[in-house]
Amino acid sequence: YHIIITFYSIIMFIIKRDYVANELATGRSFIYFGLILNSLGIIAIFAILYNSVIAEKTIVVLIKILQKFNLAKNVKSETISKHILEYKTSLYEISNNKKILIIVSLLTTLQITVYFSVTYFVYLSLGLRKYSYFDILAVQTLLYMAVNFIPTPGNSGASEGGFYLLFALIFPHSVLLYAIVLWRLVVFYFNLLATGSIVLGDQILKRLKPKF
Repeated sequence: YHIIITFYSIIMFIIKRDYVANELATGRSFIYFGLILNSLGIIAIFAILYNSVIAEKTIVVLIKILQKFNLAKNVKSETISKHILEYKTSLYEISNNKKILIIVSLLTTLQITVYFSVTYFVYLSLGLRKYSYFDILAVQTLLYMAVNFIPTPGNSGASEGGFYLLFALIFPHSVLLYAIVLWRLVVFYFNLLATGSIVLGDQILKRLKPKF
């Protein structure tokens, strides 16, 4: 998922680089920072897969730096080694099964495209037709990259602020706030409601199920 969404975003960034350079002066730094961090994430994945020793040493050094600022007090080197080994094993299992890898990659690409397409249908629902589907898909992809690294639950706050900055030229100011609310209702709060209802229903059924 991480590899595909990063390459997906880089392609969109290249295609829409003029828009980013000329129209997104405020949000440009967030987009660049997001692209850099996600690209580093890909490097880390391949480093663990092909040279886990260097990857582990690098992570240990970073953890020690964080510990000096009291940001990683309870992280132990043994725990890091364990997680890296598990991650490496999983990567090998996936990479060695080419058929599954291709299928999952295609499904992930479809998933990302559908998720990012929600903004276009929000755009249409407000009676707007000036920009094409591809224009809005590209900007939405860049928005995801810009806020993806911000550590808030569901990127709350960052997503709304980023939407306001990046889509200010696409959505008229009179409907921009409505677009933000509608978009977040579909991509975030609806998911919370749907999955929460399933979990609640599952717990109720377990309690009502006769015990033998």
